[in-house]
Amino acid sequence: MPMESRYIDNEDGTVTDNATGLMWTKKANHGLMTWSDAVAYCDNLMTNGYCDWRLPLVAHGGGKAELDALFRANGNPPEAWEGSEETPFDGVQDTYYWSSTSLANSDVYAWVVNMSNGYVNYFLKTFNFHCVWPVRGGQ
Repeated sequence: MPMESRYIDNEDGTVTDNATGLMWTKKANHGLMTWSDAVAYCDNLMTNGYCDWRLPLVAHGGGKAELDALFRANGNPPEAWEGSEETPFDGVQDTYYWSSTSLANSDVYAWVVNMSNGYVNYFLKTFNFHCVWPVRGGQ
């Protein structure tokens, strides 16, 4: 019996991650934006037949892991970084991607994940432009 692939191309511009149950846009980069612009962009995005897109969460901010679970074994953040090769996503950038998760006790910093190595860090929400990758489901 063949093993089920972790990432399923839904053939509608979306990809489902079977390890987390999340649906991502197949297009992995929707542009460089500040954090507030990225939140607004995802909240207002209507694409691929869905209108409930949002920025993903990260585990380091106390939320359920989403963005930092991509490209890790079994979708588990402590696991080794596997990278985006041999996945159906288009245009994954080897740089930082915004999450919706703010740093605890801070209104000015948000968590980001570097898609070249899985490194999780935080940056000022203003004055920084990072990639945006909408997700739906979960939470």
